[in-house]
Amino acid sequence: MQSDFNSSQLKQPRKLVKALTAGAALVAVSAFLAAGSFVSPAKAGTASKPATKANPATQGSWSSPFNVGVTAIHSVMLYTGQVLMWYYPATDNSTTEPAVLYNPTTNQLTNVDIPIGVGNDGLSNEFFCAGENVMADGKVMVTGGLHGIPPSEDLGIVQTEIFDPASTTWTPGPNMNYGRWYPTSITLPSGATMVISGINSTGTATVGPLEEYTEVSNKWALLKTTANLPANIESYPHVYVNTNGDLVVVGQLQTTRLFSHTTNTWSILGSMNYGNRVYGSNALLPGLNTILAIGGRPSSTLCTWKDVNTCATNTAEVFNMTTNTWSYTGSMQYSRYNAILEALPDGTYLAMGGNNVLRYANPIEAAELYNPTTGVWTTMASQQSIRGYHSTGVLLPDGRVLSAGSDSNQVGGGVKRAASSQDPYTVEIYSPPYLFNGTRPTITSTPGAVKYGAQFTINTPDASTIKTVALIRPSATTHAQDWEQRYVTLSFTVGNGVITATAPANSNIAPPGYYMVDIVNTSGVPAVMPFIKVNNVGK
Repeated sequence: MQSDFNSSQLKQPRKLVKALTAGAALVAVSAFLAAGSFVSPAKAGTASKPATKANPATQGSWSSPFNVGVTAIHSVMLYTGQVLMWYYPATDNSTTEPAVLYNPTTNQLTNVDIPIGVGNDGLSNEFFCAGENVMADGKVMVTGGLHGIPPSEDLGIVQTEIFDPASTTWTPGPNMNYGRWYPTSITLPSGATMVISGINSTGTATVGPLEEYTEVSNKWALLKTTANLPANIESYPHVYVNTNGDLVVVGQLQTTRLFSHTTNTWSILGSMNYGNRVYGSNALLPGLNTILAIGGRPSSTLCTWKDVNTCATNTAEVFNMTTNTWSYTGSMQYSRYNAILEALPDGTYLAMGGNNVLRYANPIEAAELYNPTTGVWTTMASQQSIRGYHSTGVLLPDGRVLSAGSDSNQVGGGVKRAASSQDPYTVEIYSPPYLFNGTRPTITSTPGAVKYGAQFTINTPDASTIKTVALIRPSATTHAQDWEQRYVTLSFTVGNGVITATAPANSNIAPPGYYMVDIVNTSGVPAVMPFIKVNNVGK
């Protein structure tokens, strides 16, 4: 099946971008763009560290960086309470790819390297810049990746790999019909995995056909040709399931699109006011009717020191899925791209990391917190490490947030690092202000699974103090985007030591899989969140 894109639309494989002219849009965003000259660490670290120490009760607090042994270019929160992290191997002919499990409760690290194959040309088929999603049974599906390691050509692979959190083992999945590098994979309301976009196996075009995988068939099936990507949809498109079960594609490009899974057709919904937000970040807000888009830059061209004050943006806007309109909301204090945007248990959203020069330079160390109710951003505490391109982050079950990754020791990133620097191999953990504002409520028990529309009980001695109950789908992040997170508000009643909550009505509201049970008291303090499986059978 021929892609909607052809090689004439793209430059050389290492620069898979299309020049932006009036009315034209980015076709694909390469993982490694034109190399920039080195700058001194002094110039690269002047972004946002405040002169005064943050007050934890109002700005939260960051841990010191600590080494986890990998550069977490991909990070996934698992239902076991562990975080899965991986990145590319050190040599082109490696047969394993570095991966670890991190337990945030015990701080224990476990090596779970990914077995990978080597092609006839001696280059590895590895899962760097792959798609990632957590399937209905809690297993992690990894789709596509790169043939070779950077700076090899941008050649997508057909391979997939599945991680089982229960056994902590990797199993090869079935090959896709098309090689893909920089694909998006997403869990559908049916429980199937859909893979969208990605650079093809020859590095010449973005893959047009869409594919779906089901665990029952253990096969990838192509959708009808009417489902092929429209022209000018980028690699790694940001995709959300709306409450009708259709897919909304928003940012990095200006045009917002809808894919109807019923008719296998595409339509245009609107356009962002700012224009393109390349390597900007997005999040689906509580209520599941509004998408937040923040930061980014207007084109694939990396920002330089000459345009440090004008290239990246601090603006933010929201998309109303009822009216299909974009409108500006409050702006951040700092312009940034490559940031991670994470939902917190109290319904606010944390923007962390990012930078605004080259791939890693001028790092933004101060986190910012967005209140969807007021549209206001508040500056939070600053982290120490560079978290620019290839950084990741996940919400932990205890309400803290892990920040990781960013291979800022790479050539051409704009940051001069010593070869011995351990910074890219570290993680930092952020404790939001609510952890310093009173006693936490506790959850003593919840069921392990619940059926759509069913009532279930949350046993807590603090039931009378609880003001909100929600389910939060765990994070899966790479490349300035959380591909999985979803904040689903629940209706509930309060009894003596018990909360009776009603599960989401259907899988359009909450695609099947594991969620964290979130209760927050009247002081805005959340409990530690246990996991619950949500599906059609309740087990």
